[in-house]
Amino acid sequence: MSEFKGTKGNWIINETGYQILNENKDPLCDVWNFNKPTEEYNANAKLIACAPELLEMLKNLLSMYINTDKPSIRITLEAQELIKKATQ
Repeated sequence: MSEFKGTKGNWIINETGYQILNENKDPLCDVWNFNKPTEEYNANAKLIACAPELLEMLKNLLSMYINTDKPSIRITLEAQELIKKATQ
């Protein structure tokens, strides 16, 4: 499986609620838009901040799922494609 090439470690949201920081509090990206409600870009920031953890969980679940008695080829391929999309 492809390894994640992005910033390692935990990502956090700064106090404004729209900037993603690495563990050292260095900025990774801003998530905001003057034409969108604050609630929407705060929700986007939360999703982006947990993306590395979501990717790791998907990889772990896929590994466990493949080792079950009857893994679905469709689900396995979809998960593998999503991991590939996130890591290439």
